[in-house]
Amino acid sequence: MENEQILNAYAELGIKTPNQLYDFTINNNKAHINNRNFNLRNNNSAMEFMAIFLSALDCEVMRLFFEKNDGSKDYQTFRHWFVAFSNGGEWFFYEPNLNGYQGQYSFKTYDELIYVVTNKLNSLTENPEQKTFSLYEISPLTKFSFKENVADSKKGVEVFVNDHMNLEITDTPSEISEKENVYDHRSDYVRSMRFFIIAFIITVVVCLVVLWATTIAEKYL
Repeated sequence: MENEQILNAYAELGIKTPNQLYDFTINNNKAHINNRNFNLRNNNSAMEFMAIFLSALDCEVMRLFFEKNDGSKDYQTFRHWFVAFSNGGEWFFYEPNLNGYQGQYSFKTYDELIYVVTNKLNSLTENPEQKTFSLYEISPLTKFSFKENVADSKKGVEVFVNDHMNLEITDTPSEISEKENVYDHRSDYVRSMRFFIIAFIITVVVCLVVLWATTIAEKYL
């Protein structure tokens, strides 16, 4: 499909910019684009939904898959698909689903993004002290069968984070994450609602004062 067709399809959903893409993804559970259904609460589907639009904007886009077995007796495995993209300058990471980590993040370089995001994902696992995990740069997902996506993602190019950054992973990913510039639209929404409520109260008070003053004035006219 040509980029123009893709952008037109997303425009019908009200998506014309990366910010609008993020807003739509966090505020909607599903999307239908050109005969494809996306469940935006599944991170593999949300990643592909965002990646298609960003690629059509001619951004540099990397689809990524993080996997970690926490080493417990139950062999719990944490998996997460996400997208990184650049507009020719900074690199960006949008997270619509992970509780406590939703937001738009910007980084100076792709290396910094990879290092910070993987440390953060590791910190969300059940055993963050165990640092062994896998990261892959993957091809576009054509279907959203979970098992197929896992198998296909493991065929991607494995990224060795320590070698990629030439840095040793520390036990304090929260300190590393201070490099992030975070812009969370949910915070904006809360601030807007507070402003609206305050403005509404002030308006009601002013109206009551004017009504009272008018009533008093009428008594003496």
